Amino acid sequence: MVRIDLNPSAGVVIESLRSIGYTLETAIADIIDNSISAGASRVQIMHRWLDGGKAWVAIADNGMGMREGELHEAMKLGGHFSNGDDSLGRFGFGLKTASISQCKRLTVVTSRGGDMCACVWDIDTAMRNNCWDAIILGKEKVLSDEFLHDVCEKLGAETGKDGTVIIWQNIDAEFNNSHDSFVDAFSHVRRHLALTFHRFLIREGRHAAIKIIINGLPLMPIYPFGPDNNINRLALDSDSIFNNGHAVNFYPYVLPRSDNYIDPTEYNSYAGEDGYVQNQGFYVYRNRRLIQHGTWFKLLRKSEKTQLLRIQVDFPSELDSQWEVNVMKSQISPPKEVKDSIKNLLARCSHVAEQQLLGVKTETCGYADNKRKTRDNLLAAVVDSETGELVYKIDTTVPSYARLFKHPGLTEDYKAHLRYYFQAISEEFAGMLRFTKPEKVAKEGDELDRARAIVTTLQQEGRSDDEIFIIISTCVPELSHEKIFQLINK
Repeated sequence: MVRIDLNPSAGVVIESLRSIGYTLETAIADIIDNSISAGASRVQIMHRWLDGGKAWVAIADNGMGMREGELHEAMKLGGHFSNGDDSLGRFGFGLKTASISQCKRLTVVTSRGGDMCACVWDIDTAMRNNCWDAIILGKEKVLSDEFLHDVCEKLGAETGKDGTVIIWQNIDAEFNNSHDSFVDAFSHVRRHLALTFHRFLIREGRHAAIKIIINGLPLMPIYPFGPDNNINRLALDSDSIFNNGHAVNFYPYVLPRSDNYIDPTEYNSYAGEDGYVQNQGFYVYRNRRLIQHGTWFKLLRKSEKTQLLRIQVDFPSELDSQWEVNVMKSQISPPKEVKDSIKNLLARCSHVAEQQLLGVKTETCGYADNKRKTRDNLLAAVVDSETGELVYKIDTTVPSYARLFKHPGLTEDYKAHLRYYFQAISEEFAGMLRFTKPEKVAKEGDELDRARAIVTTLQQEGRSDDEIFIIISTCVPELSHEKIFQLINK
């Protein structure tokens, strides 16, 4: 046994590190980062809740492992080994700070080339003595310790095989308050890891798949961008920008509506715990590892009309400082120049997402006005007389609506329910799908001049031809569709 003094001001350091803000999910994810960076192809997580404060958690991998000198270096705050550009490490704090945020006794057992050793951190002892000692155990001490030997054996960490086992004891985090909270916490861990590492759980390009196993059950990936085998899942044109000399790639997806699934449970599975509205947004990956998701970074307001839009963002670890990656690798903040560069991408993608949600394409929409009904479509774009905004509603004046009630088997009572149902849907569309009506640049002159001025403004904004057609048809209903097409195509 060798005792190594790591920091003379243990009390101050420990209190600071334990208050960083790790959750159980982010703590375990940080440890898995180390395993993947060490070349592991398998990570096993085992947890046991035992009364009397004897619960424990262990995370084992079959990575390269460490020798005693390497373990000593790795257990220093800020000490870590980088394995190239694909490394998931960030500051060299993850394994240590993540662990002591959840427990008061951390043991790292590791083996490389047949050399086994362990390092023990005991928080209570460090606080009591105000001296942070790392206790280094040799191979014989590890094998003679009944608890360590039993845990390593359960996880298949056999002598002579490379790998590392992280063990938490004296767990004082809130999830250990009761058996129910302990079990519930690890159900959240399973979902979090399945999403965070979903790209690692399958083969991707030159990267082989890894296995993550929790209490003997393999983790299945949660893929957030909808099913590949659904023809209604839209993969839009990707985009790339350069930030500080490095490429950042954007891959937009529009998920299918609920009625595009045969099995409703599959639709619900892609919603996530918080639902489609809250889970829309950017899904940001650093070296393929999910860092943050379900945010538009204040570039777009979350709304019902864009709930099916999710954009995969890939950036390399070289941009960590530019993107302000936090210690827990759970939040980032893209630089202003990146945000400015993707505004047009967002406008393009959000428009397609709105169409997908409505289940219609703009060129086949109906446009309701007081003078002309040229298309027999239930969905219509109209102008809200109070706000001046464009809203979508059910057009009850078209023949297709009337035909719904002509079936001879319908009773009057059922027809009343059907009308009420369509009214409710119409009000829901009007409430959630609202678009700002463009200002009329030319306030005088004939309809053609008004339309021409609006077309020019919209084209300068980068609006699509379909979108311009909808807006002009609604704002200047006096013009024929042929004349509107001529204005757009000039």
